[in-house]
Amino acid sequence: TVIICTYQRAHLIERALTSLQQQVEDDWEALVIDDGSTDDSAKIAEDFAKKDPRIRLLGIEHAGPGIARNIGLENARGKYIGFVDSDDLAEVSMFETMVATASSANADAVVCDYFLLRPMPFGKVYTQRANSTHSVGQNGHIAYPAESRFNPFTLNPAPWNKIFHRDLLERIGFRFSEERHYEDVPFVYTCLMRARRVCLIDQPLYHHRYRWPGSVSAAK
Repeated sequence: TVIICTYQRAHLIERALTSLQQQVEDDWEALVIDDGSTDDSAKIAEDFAKKDPRIRLLGIEHAGPGIARNIGLENARGKYIGFVDSDDLAEVSMFETMVATASSANADAVVCDYFLLRPMPFGKVYTQRANSTHSVGQNGHIAYPAESRFNPFTLNPAPWNKIFHRDLLERIGFRFSEERHYEDVPFVYTCLMRARRVCLIDQPLYHHRYRWPGSVSAAK
């Protein structure tokens, strides 16, 4: 299950949903939670849902990303739960790679590297790779058992470059904070601390728009 919360992203959500439809992995569902948008975000998502039964649209009054994501979690049916921001893009191999890694390593959580897309003058975009880890095994990822000295606080607390096993979320019973900002920090770090095994993939599989006008990362 991929949870996509959207608010006033009509100009970008189509690309995000298209990146999901292009996934090599085809056994997925996308839950689009429209957080009370007044633009065409919900209409665009609804058009996708009409043509693709894997996509579902749920609309709520504007309440913030924490509440929206929690509604997604309550309605998710997948064995693994992932997140995509409505103004971001997933590589076509992202969820196939992450689910295969989680399955082979019996991991509760998987984290991948990502690209940061920064707006530049004159319409240009600066792309920067961000690493989740520099400790890489021969197979491209390394699994940390619970007794090792893995430190989750070295990782980005955003949920969009991670997947979590449903059993982990049910076992700890934890949900996103209902605060309007930084609602993802306690959720992500709690999940990583309570996970019995975390896999880090030394491969950028996600494109995150950083400090774009209207984004949370652009606010002080």
